[in-house]
Amino acid sequence: MRTYSHYNLVGELTTWIDVQAPISEVSATGYPSQSWESIWPGPRPCRWINAHGAEAWQNASLDLKEAATIMLRYDPRITPECRVVKGGEAWEIISLDDVRERGHWLELKIKRIVPAQ
Repeated sequence: MRTYSHYNLVGELTTWIDVQAPISEVSATGYPSQSWESIWPGPRPCRWINAHGAEAWQNASLDLKEAATIMLRYDPRITPECRVVKGGEAWEIISLDDVRERGHWLELKIKRIVPAQ
């Protein structure tokens, strides 16, 4: 079993991301709309691992074209309704885990959002 302590994971936080929360609004014409707002003033580091091996085959069977697992410092504002943005691309949060329920690390399973054509 792998443990995630403060000391052995910090050096792996090499990918910079933004986490955005949805903002629901009603337009002047009365239609609901949704925009996104960053929960932090700037990007934060995380450990990013793209799906590979058996996990990639399992994701393909679930129709997850591009999936990844990220680990970042715990923030209670991150919810399953949020999205992750990396390099201008948005990723949907599929699952969120407060590792060992200690409030130190969050592990997110995410998939890339493919814009409608």
